[in-house]
Amino acid sequence: SHDFLQQQDDAGRRVMSCVSKFGPAFWNNSLTINGVHHESYVSRNRKDSSGNSHVPEVDGCGVPYWWPRYLMLDFVPEPVWVSVETGEELTDWRLVDVEISGVEIGDGWDDEATTVRYLVESKDGSNRTYAKPGRFRFWLLEPNVGIGLWPNYWLREVARMKRHGSENWNQVGVSDRIVLSNFLEAGHAFLRAKLSENVPPFKRVNLLLETSTVVQPEPKEEVDVNLDKIISDCKHSLAREGVSLEEGRLNDGDASVFIIEVIQEALRRRTQAGHITNHLYEDLTKTAEKMIVDLVTKRKDLINESTRDDINKSVGYRSRLAAHAADSAISHRQTPPIEVLPRIASSSLADLLPYNKTFAVIVGTRGGPTLPQQLITWAIGREAFPINLIGIASDWLSDDHDHSSVRATRILVFNERSERFVEAALDPPHEHVSFDKCFLTQFPLDHEISAYRLLSSRLSRLIPNIVLNNAKEGISRADDKLWIKTFLQSKSFPPIETNRFVLLAHDQHSYVSSSMEALKELANSSPNGVIIQPRSGTEGLGVQWFPSNAIQDMKTYAESLIQSSQNDPCSLENSINVDDPCTPRVIAASFSGNVFFNGHRLIIKLHVASSSSVIDPSRAVSAIAVVAPNVNERVISLGGEKTPAKIENLAFVLERLSTANGTNVRLDEDWWKSFCRSAVEIAGAVGTGLVGMDFALEAAADPEIIEQVAPPPSSRHWHLTKALLLEVNARPATLVLGEQLRFSHDG
Repeated sequence: SHDFLQQQDDAGRRVMSCVSKFGPAFWNNSLTINGVHHESYVSRNRKDSSGNSHVPEVDGCGVPYWWPRYLMLDFVPEPVWVSVETGEELTDWRLVDVEISGVEIGDGWDDEATTVRYLVESKDGSNRTYAKPGRFRFWLLEPNVGIGLWPNYWLREVARMKRHGSENWNQVGVSDRIVLSNFLEAGHAFLRAKLSENVPPFKRVNLLLETSTVVQPEPKEEVDVNLDKIISDCKHSLAREGVSLEEGRLNDGDASVFIIEVIQEALRRRTQAGHITNHLYEDLTKTAEKMIVDLVTKRKDLINESTRDDINKSVGYRSRLAAHAADSAISHRQTPPIEVLPRIASSSLADLLPYNKTFAVIVGTRGGPTLPQQLITWAIGREAFPINLIGIASDWLSDDHDHSSVRATRILVFNERSERFVEAALDPPHEHVSFDKCFLTQFPLDHEISAYRLLSSRLSRLIPNIVLNNAKEGISRADDKLWIKTFLQSKSFPPIETNRFVLLAHDQHSYVSSSMEALKELANSSPNGVIIQPRSGTEGLGVQWFPSNAIQDMKTYAESLIQSSQNDPCSLENSINVDDPCTPRVIAASFSGNVFFNGHRLIIKLHVASSSSVIDPSRAVSAIAVVAPNVNERVISLGGEKTPAKIENLAFVLERLSTANGTNVRLDEDWWKSFCRSAVEIAGAVGTGLVGMDFALEAAADPEIIEQVAPPPSSRHWHLTKALLLEVNARPATLVLGEQLRFSHDG
């Protein structure tokens, strides 16, 4: 069943997580397991008389040998029985008999006409009863680095395709192509690590067959998934969400959780069976709307009449349910379940918003598909303060008739009692919600700055100072890299510094001719290369790395950035309100940072809150470790140069920092506290309350170690010395991923 496969997936993820933690521990440390002492892997493989190990910890790509790229896991599933009579879970009962009654067909049984009963016995043998499988325990027999029976998995994919009546051969061999693609990419990374620039870029394997060989399924207008089967399979997952299907018709809140859970599972199954060939969010949403109508029509026994009427009559309500189902089908939900209500009563609204003051988190995307992820972090931090917290998408805002204030026509609220999000429409003029302060985030990347400026101006014009991260400060200070670099040069914020840079402008003769000498001088003193970037922007947009000797390529790229900023009236550069065409619009900066993680470059992304009430700066900071996806990748952002960057566990990364040649880099608690303190001071100068900051790290050896000709092995590590501020973002959208660092007593 679906629930069995979900539990099996969870078991696999837990095993892989444990193996990834066991590997680095056993590599360097001895372990005692069941009373048996095991020396570390390194100590058992020493090669010389001095006790030094010649066993390399990383391969040619910089990936540790203890890291599980792939494992085949052998599990034995054990059902946990549930009494048919009482519904009680029977702990440690064993199966003693299986009774099958039905109709035999050839070598099997007719599923529709067959009944299976399981007789189980208590551990002491004193009681017997009939039971059914509830959840499952998965016992791990062994992990295996071989591919085992994987080459035969395609047989199951063929059977699945035929069972669903599909002839889409793209669904056969998917797992094989994923494994082969991963092997090819690992091999390419190895060649890049050994041969560097002589290796052409990796072309990712298309996981689908060529179009000419694919027999596409006929388009089907009707909803042909077995909703009753899906409902049965989802019972356990719904029970975990607090929804019981055994107690009659569901109310509005439970009904919406039920509908979203069932429809998102139906979308997944149709996608796997080849019924939905286009995986775009919009197409999934349209399909979900049809499924929802079909569900409420067929299962009137589960959904109350008022909810059915609202779904059939209200396109807006139906589309919101469909949007959440589609989003859940294509992404892993990181937040509590969502109740989508057609409307909300005054008494319920007062219960959800009991305080006099209200703070709003507003996302700049239509419909706010990521709004729950943005709101959950604020909801956790709000608990200690007497203030309401709501989430709003930008298209849920409406000005009052006299244009004197702004209100929300729909809101998202976290209900602490039910531990669910509640989304509901607010029908004017009976209900409305205004707010006293707001934070703006998550705008479309293709026009992020201009959309931010327009929404901030609209709100501030109606109610001055309502926007915490007002665009005036956000654009002129955070988004303008020149402001933040100049500010860091004017004051001292150890260990935070800015890298060396020059401004590139054009004159009447050439775009960057007047800056060429400064650019050449910067390049000659930048052995690791030069970054050319727009003066304004976030998330690495427009940022390009060049080797130090590629002066002409730098000039050409800088000219293209300047030209595009002048031709685009909504460009990032023009958002600084620069009228003089000779004003520098491009920055060339020395590429810095000599600290790596497993051979990959990294940045530390801080979320920094700043206010007069901050007592412990480290508590005002959360952090993310963003690691470049490829060993040779030099520009790091969440988008990456060619493939998305990886977000790794913060403590795991910071405990394994090294230089390019593998020398360990140590992080001291005092250094981290100083780092956080300075970050809070800089955030206070930006003036937007909360900012995101991206840093590259630099390290150096202690002077006394440098003076030693042959320092002892225990001293062979460097210490962090600098954090180079790359950019500041006044609209951080990754708060839900942030972690706070904790140090042990020994640092």
